[in-house]
Amino acid sequence: MIWSSLPYSFHFKWMKHRWVLGSADICFHKFLDSPLKTKFLTWFFTAGKTIPVTHGTGIYQDAIDFAIERLKRNEWVHLYPEGQVNKHHEWLRFYMGIGRMVLENYPKVPTLLPIAHIGMDKVYPPWGPNRYKWSTENPITIIVGDPLDLTSLVEELKVKYTDELDQILAITNHLQDIIYKMRLEVEKVHLERLMELRPDQVEEFEAALVPYYRPKDKTDLFYKIYPDYPRTSKTNK
Repeated sequence: MIWSSLPYSFHFKWMKHRWVLGSADICFHKFLDSPLKTKFLTWFFTAGKTIPVTHGTGIYQDAIDFAIERLKRNEWVHLYPEGQVNKHHEWLRFYMGIGRMVLENYPKVPTLLPIAHIGMDKVYPPWGPNRYKWSTENPITIIVGDPLDLTSLVEELKVKYTDELDQILAITNHLQDIIYKMRLEVEKVHLERLMELRPDQVEEFEAALVPYYRPKDKTDLFYKIYPDYPRTSKTNK
């Protein structure tokens, strides 16, 4: 597990812990009708170095600005690029904030460490008959990819595209493709482990698998947030 892969002493060094992007609605504003609960949640997630992201406001928001500044200071920023809990195992489009975080740190592009995992929904299910019940008898499979240096990619995109959003989208799609390949790999490995450790779960797991498909690059919300963005990419000639 990731927890045990780090020295035990690391967990007592708060300044070296990761920052993480989290939904403001869930992590900070869920109980606005209860000031005491809201105060506790704010304290809890702030202590956990959570950066509140406001969905639907685009990539040029304070949360992404703050994450970029942390990266410029060589700090560790962790994020879930799907931006939500994937309840139905869909192939969700990555949020473009990750592309901006890479682009705006150029020429000192941060090293990225891609991670794909499966099985966490069985440990503490957020839905279904066992909702919010801990289970210690379900396998978790985690694959850690090779560290990524995207400096060359950023340089190529700066030459290819004139629009910053095109550059950001291309970076995001590149990372999305990497994680998608890792997801296919982790699903295969997890199935093999289930056959060995939990054969009773194999049928349910296979039924929940969603065949690969690539989601749309841009949604209607994208054009609502960026109404001046052209329908076709602008390339340098």
